[in-house]
Amino acid sequence: MFTVTGAADLVRVLNQAASRQLPRAIARAENLTAWNVRAKVMEVMPGRLNAPTPAALKGMFVDGGRVAFRNDTARGVPPDKFLQPQVFGGPRPHKKSEVVLIRRGIMGANQYAVPTSNAKLDRYGNIRRALMNKILAGLGGPKYFASTLGIWERRARESVLILAFVDSAPNYRKRLPFFQVAERVAATRYPVNLRRAWHEIYERSR
Repeated sequence: MFTVTGAADLVRVLNQAASRQLPRAIARAENLTAWNVRAKVMEVMPGRLNAPTPAALKGMFVDGGRVAFRNDTARGVPPDKFLQPQVFGGPRPHKKSEVVLIRRGIMGANQYAVPTSNAKLDRYGNIRRALMNKILAGLGGPKYFASTLGIWERRARESVLILAFVDSAPNYRKRLPFFQVAERVAATRYPVNLRRAWHEIYERSR
């Protein structure tokens, strides 16, 4: 509880309150806005990307008022690697399976492995991870083998090419308007979030 006896005291009290509460309100508003941006980008992804995987849809996180792509390399290519070409355009980075093929000397360092029409793909247009692991483990055995053209699979009456080695990286055009979405969301939601955050923090401090 405080008492204000004049205009000077009122200005002093308001300045003190602002210096303590306003930075907290701004930080809270920035964090709320970042979550709004993440939600909106996730909403537009299916219309911009070709069958985005759950890893792509959930590939963003909020930290300290910013939205960033996850860089978790525990499973497959991290979203930070495969989403950035969709935002900025440019060549696709090597997948983990391609790195293995390069390290084994099966594929050139500047080559990429592209599925052919003979390959069995999942609903996202990729070779299933379990199948890719099986291929890598079985190279040189009775089922799979490699040549300069790519990876082959022996079937009942023939051998078919399932992964073709190409000499140039698959290129992506800019498909995901991440920054445009973020700017639009920030312009509309940040003022609302700042008022909300200021009200919440002020009420708790009374």
